[in-house]
Amino acid sequence: MISSEVRNSEIERLETFFTFRNACKSGSIGLKSIEPAKLRDFMPVGSTEYARGQEFKFTDEKSYLNYSLYKLWIIAMLNKTELLDLATRLAATLLEMEAKKKDEGNRGKTTLSQGIEDVKTAKNLRGFIDALTPLIEGSNADLFVDVVEQVLKMPTDNFPLFITLVRFELSHLKYLKSKK
Repeated sequence: MISSEVRNSEIERLETFFTFRNACKSGSIGLKSIEPAKLRDFMPVGSTEYARGQEFKFTDEKSYLNYSLYKLWIIAMLNKTELLDLATRLAATLLEMEAKKKDEGNRGKTTLSQGIEDVKTAKNLRGFIDALTPLIEGSNADLFVDVVEQVLKMPTDNFPLFITLVRFELSHLKYLKSKK
């Protein structure tokens, strides 16, 4: 059974992006200095330096542990736990939209799939809003408006973290769906 809580011993094994020496050179040791080492592999390409845009895959307990640590660090950096709920709701809505189109047949599926991919790979706030706009339907309009309002309120350097959180939640929901 995979635990949803991250234990102290697991946090101590966290590999960071910056070495301790490089973190000290920046002048202070803060939360940013302990960024998880491979987190940027999953951030949208072009959103931040060294971002690679890979999809997160759940393969074993270690991948689930990494997901938990990445998510924990992102939430701490965003400093707003409500954004986790918002990211989860957005991911669930995108997954439902994708499933609904699959049930209706192939017509329009390519456009919708590309729209969802554009949301997931948005490099900046403008690209994110542009990708989200065509996906608005009556049932999800309030959620999308709330997402846009919250994203507009956050500092621009936090946007890549938020979109990465959405990507993680989408991968997690797909993983849970595949287990059923």
